[in-house]
Amino acid sequence: MASMGSRVAGTEQRKPPTRQPLPQPGCEIESPVGKIMPACAGDHPAIHHFLSNVFKTPIPSADFNIQLDNPSYEPSSRLLVRHGSIIISHARIIDREIRFGDDQIPVSYLTEMGTTPEFRGHGVGTALLKAVDQQMQLGGSCIGVLRTTMPHFYARQGWSLCTTRVRSVAGAHEILSHLISQQQEVEAERAINPLNEPIKQLNIRLWRHVEQDALMRIYHLNTKTGFGAHVRTEATWQWLFNRRAFDQIYVALEGTEKIALGESLHSIIGYAVVKAGRVIELMVDEGREDARNQILQRICSDVIEHQDKHVTIDARVDDVLHQVVIQSGGERLSPLTPGQEVTMVKVFNPLDFIRRIQGHFRKRVRKAGLEIPCELGLNLGKERFQIACNRRSTRLLEGKLGRSYLSCSSQVLSQLVLGQCSITQAIKQERIIPSTRIAIETAQALFPRIPLWFPSLDDLPA
Repeated sequence: MASMGSRVAGTEQRKPPTRQPLPQPGCEIESPVGKIMPACAGDHPAIHHFLSNVFKTPIPSADFNIQLDNPSYEPSSRLLVRHGSIIISHARIIDREIRFGDDQIPVSYLTEMGTTPEFRGHGVGTALLKAVDQQMQLGGSCIGVLRTTMPHFYARQGWSLCTTRVRSVAGAHEILSHLISQQQEVEAERAINPLNEPIKQLNIRLWRHVEQDALMRIYHLNTKTGFGAHVRTEATWQWLFNRRAFDQIYVALEGTEKIALGESLHSIIGYAVVKAGRVIELMVDEGREDARNQILQRICSDVIEHQDKHVTIDARVDDVLHQVVIQSGGERLSPLTPGQEVTMVKVFNPLDFIRRIQGHFRKRVRKAGLEIPCELGLNLGKERFQIACNRRSTRLLEGKLGRSYLSCSSQVLSQLVLGQCSITQAIKQERIIPSTRIAIETAQALFPRIPLWFPSLDDLPA
């Protein structure tokens, strides 16, 4: 079994979250054919060799070494299975924090998990994955995240599919033509009223390192109340820039092409990170759709100049950029296409996670217009509990169901609490069994679909 997943989280100046230390050498976990132990710095050359061989993709030494420079990196975040002195399986854990509305949630990413061919099918990968789950929880994470082309293996171990981002693709010429046509229509409408100011043509150019703070500011404003975005410290931003897993970063400026010394970096109102015609991250100040469109125009022009044919948008499911691509004659790429990399998640303790986000439930109940107090029971088979919302608080009552409840598995509950499950569809598929109609209505209010988005930039291979 080998699953590379992602190989390799802002303006926060905080230190990374404090985690429980991983077991030190000597605190061993057994696999069917060898011991599972955390790595140490002396293992790095052997790990580099192992990863290059098992994934049949030579990893340049510079790329491997810069991973070690990540400000949150610890050698013990790698778990190794040895047969004798030889590494036969490896997994790496990356600890981060994500935004979840007003909350910040500790999560762990699983990456670079693989086993040598001669030891696959012997339970090594399964044992290593159990050790990974254990270490993630010991480290304080609520959620595990991974990207893989082998979802069936991880599903058997309790991991669930999660749609965290969507890709759409269209020809660069077609997108550019659509954007120009759209801009001309807006200008014609504005020209009818002489009081309207004409659309300002922004300066779109490649970024400069001195503008790091501007990108941090825009990212923070775009993600501070979202769901899934990594909390990036200044040190993490610096590592991302130094790593250069991207081809270009564009910025949109109001005013002159250059920013004078001492001038506010608020003149920069948008940015885009691009790699091989793929828009990894495009964000603008609130209300500046003009900046978004002009940045995309510049990207398309450069793609055409370099004779590339297509532009791919990698963004959260509700990003308006996808609509631009569709209107340009493009299409959304299904995340479930065989062989396509998918994101999977595991909520280690759904009850604890519900306690962490309980403040969201009162807001959702009020937004849905449900009568307060309201209650919803959750039957997980061996576990039963009830979410009870009143005007002042939300309580989690263990061992109680009430009349209106849902019966489902822990995997389905994980999808529910992360906003990744359509209740109507899950009922049709009999993955959720409601006791009453009220249970359905309450569940739809408490667990709405959420545009969960884990950024790709942090995990791009260099």
